Amino acid sequence: MRKYLFLLFAFLLNIDNVIASGDSLSTELPDTFNIRNKTNHLEFINENLKQGNLELAKEVIEKSKELAINAKDDDFFAMLNYYLADYYYYGQDYDKALSAYFDVLSLFEAKHDTLMIAKSLNGIGIIYLLKSDNENSFKYHLKEVEVLDKVAKPNHEIEEEKLLVKINILNLYFNNGQYDDIINAGNDVIQLAQTLQDSMRLGIVFNTMGMAYKNAQKYEMAVKSYGNALSIFESRHDDFRKAFVVLNLGYIYQVKKEFDLALKNFRSALKIFEQENYKDGIFTAKRGISDAYFEMKEYEASKKILLSIVDSCKQYGFDGDLLDIYDQLANVEYLLKNYKSAYDYRKLHNALNDSAFSQESHKQYAELEIKYKTAQKETEIVGLKADKEIREIELRKNRLLKWLGFSFSLVLICFLYFVIRLLKQNRKKNEMLTQKSDQILLQNQQLEFNNQEIRNINEKLSQSQAELTSANNAKNRFFSILAHDLKNPFHNILGESFLLSSMYEKLSDDERKRYAVDLYSSSEQIHRLLENLLEWTRTQTNGIQFYPRQVNLNQLVINVISVLKRNADDKNIAISNLVDPELLLVADKEMLETIIRNTMNNSIKFTPDGGKITVSSHRDNKGIVICVEDNGVGIAKDNLEKLFQIDSNYKTKGTKGERGTGLGLVICKEFVDYHKGEIWVESVLGEGTKFFISLPSLQ
Repeated sequence: MRKYLFLLFAFLLNIDNVIASGDSLSTELPDTFNIRNKTNHLEFINENLKQGNLELAKEVIEKSKELAINAKDDDFFAMLNYYLADYYYYGQDYDKALSAYFDVLSLFEAKHDTLMIAKSLNGIGIIYLLKSDNENSFKYHLKEVEVLDKVAKPNHEIEEEKLLVKINILNLYFNNGQYDDIINAGNDVIQLAQTLQDSMRLGIVFNTMGMAYKNAQKYEMAVKSYGNALSIFESRHDDFRKAFVVLNLGYIYQVKKEFDLALKNFRSALKIFEQENYKDGIFTAKRGISDAYFEMKEYEASKKILLSIVDSCKQYGFDGDLLDIYDQLANVEYLLKNYKSAYDYRKLHNALNDSAFSQESHKQYAELEIKYKTAQKETEIVGLKADKEIREIELRKNRLLKWLGFSFSLVLICFLYFVIRLLKQNRKKNEMLTQKSDQILLQNQQLEFNNQEIRNINEKLSQSQAELTSANNAKNRFFSILAHDLKNPFHNILGESFLLSSMYEKLSDDERKRYAVDLYSSSEQIHRLLENLLEWTRTQTNGIQFYPRQVNLNQLVINVISVLKRNADDKNIAISNLVDPELLLVADKEMLETIIRNTMNNSIKFTPDGGKITVSSHRDNKGIVICVEDNGVGIAKDNLEKLFQIDSNYKTKGTKGERGTGLGLVICKEFVDYHKGEIWVESVLGEGTKFFISLPSLQ
């Protein structure tokens, strides 16, 4: 299923006009285009914007603005600037559109034009939504509602605008996963649409409510809402919007295991999308059909559908979807026991994944180097600034001491002078002495304050130096570990490849085979280390996209077991999957699969021949807890806290001498942190180990 299809549907449903790119036409304004018929100008501009004749619309806007300026018609001028903002919006130049909407908002606020203030705020909110700034989009849509609610006796246009903005707010709730907010606010929007007899937008709201109920796992209410939307679009003969509703119904029936109804709806949606030549819809409908067949264990039928959309993915550049298709084809072929085909599709999946990842990793390494050098320069600059500040404070302190000494001497001289000459004015002299003493006290307090400033700066410098030293030490330890782990297998490869190349004829077949096996083992270790290193680097540089969605945990564990089956079979280890087949959770599928694969691989590594590994799950008050348990050699208590530390250098060989990279569990910790979850280990030496992964509910 394509990632943004449902959001795209919500967006398409809420926009009446399709953005198109019209040719630039140079034309003279019709004779009726004069300042007394300004309505003609505005209708002509609006119609051409909707039809995609953008350059013609802009040309008319510019010529009409000249008429408005000459006639000093401020109202006409404001409306022309509003349509200029629309021109940038339809042309997808969102930065210019945002600036233009803000400019025209000021014009309408000065005129107290409530409807156009609201429309301008709506334009600003939609632009922020298209720029993925949901916070500001919420802000301006809510501000529009506030403006409209202040109208004591709203007319039809005000009520229509209120309906539009409330639908936009529902879509924002959906983007943020606030499904309960949609359910709570939806009835009010439905009532408003019914009052305005706006059946098209009523259908939009019912569809949005259906999506909210579905994601809140209230499937019966979802079916009811989709049914209402479907009835409306059928009565309007709006097949395109109807297709999306039918597609949504298909996914509901698939979750409910009512596969006949699911297939019926997917096929109905596919037929409409093919008539409309809408490639995203065609792809998604076919994928739904394939998934339904897969869950029905009709693997040949699922395979046939998957093969039919491989060429479409290549043709339209759906590389991410093609990656999923290859993965699913590998699983289907494996279940059909076509192991050679399963292997070939797995190779295609890995090659496509490695190609996309390689380009990204080169970019990330360059960014890491730049960031490291920048941090060094910033540290030097901070140090220089601090030295300069200390010298300036010392100079101020010395000047203050000199001034204080001079003042005190002057006061003392004055005091002696007045004592000798004005004995009769003793009281006055005492008062003057008291005043001077107060001044000295204030100056001493100022000096103490300056000294405290120096002490504070010194403390901050010491703290910064300690933090920098700690980070530098961790970096050095990490690179030392990495160099050691890379050096050993490379030594093996160089030595044994030299023996094979120089003494090949003199070696026996058994010796050649042994060297070849050792070369493969060392190469595999380096490959695994580099894979883990690259994946860890992506987590440190925000190179990984966190995309949570609904995942069947049991199916994901089955996929991981199929990948690790060969390693387990080599040690005659039995793996049991006790995860509830119906258990669904919201998580990033690729991250969760990596977490479970690394923990299970760790269990295989430290479980002796004939051992057992069990994967189970349960719910608690925080969310879902996954447990990977083995009866292997166990881990000493002192080493448990080192498992997830990048610079701990805690690595041990497996029961058959398997070597680890030391990064697998560190990556698990990073991915669990993305989910705001927890990972911990319980182990007893000689009895086994339990890895626990707690994931909170992201719904």
